[in-house]
Amino acid sequence: MDKTLTLENSIIMEFFADILDKYSEKGCFIFTYKDNLRSLCSYIPENLCGVYVFSTIIENEEKILYIGCSGHIENGNPVYRKKHGLKGRIYGKQEKTPRNKFYKQVMNDLGVSAIKVYWFNTENEDPEYIEYRMILKYIVENGEFPMFNNKLERKINKAI
Repeated sequence: MDKTLTLENSIIMEFFADILDKYSEKGCFIFTYKDNLRSLCSYIPENLCGVYVFSTIIENEEKILYIGCSGHIENGNPVYRKKHGLKGRIYGKQEKTPRNKFYKQVMNDLGVSAIKVYWFNTENEDPEYIEYRMILKYIVENGEFPMFNNKLERKINKAI
């Protein structure tokens, strides 16, 4: 079964349209308790810098669980911090636990059957800055951090 989704009519795309609409290389897929997160990420191109969002449906509303990024821009060039870039970051670790295991526990705890994973290649824009803008917008609109983001940290010179 194909687990990839289109981003049309997505609440996430609607909410972050002012930030994410300009990126053409992007995707979304469904992660369930039966899936392997690493396998689901196999179609994401290697070595991309970008941002990603984990969300789920709670009480008939899509809720953002986590906003993250992979890589940064240095001297105008993308720098990949983690093996495989954005893809590797999505299936990597959260709170020192492999995300495959971490988010299966989250599904259990929240009583949901699936999590949506959105990803965006930020091309030549710094993904750390885009992530910062997304988290800040979320805080302004909701008065709190996404469930698994616990800080908003602006790195030196990111406003330049």
